[in-house]
Amino acid sequence: MVDKQDKILKILDVIEQRLSIIELTLKIVNSPETLEDDDTRYKKILKSLKGLDKVSTSFIQRKFSTGYFRASRFMDRLEKDGIIGPAKGSAPRQVLKREK
Repeated sequence: MVDKQDKILKILDVIEQRLSIIELTLKIVNSPETLEDDDTRYKKILKSLKGLDKVSTSFIQRKFSTGYFRASRFMDRLEKDGIIGPAKGSAPRQVLKREK
């Protein structure tokens, strides 16, 4: 009986630690500094599309030294703003509008 209780307590400790990490991550991601940085980066991404016919998440990752999730959020925003076309599998997306 004690072994089961110990295991349950250890599992609960791990869950609590992971929740703390998730909460901290959300605070960082949603902080005003991060959001401002995202706006600045988005403007740079728009400028980088000049002369391109297609763009991909991996292009944004490499060119702007960012992780997959942030790059995919930029791709979502580009699509929502009508800058790029919809996803077609894993192929790069068509650039519809370019920064002048």
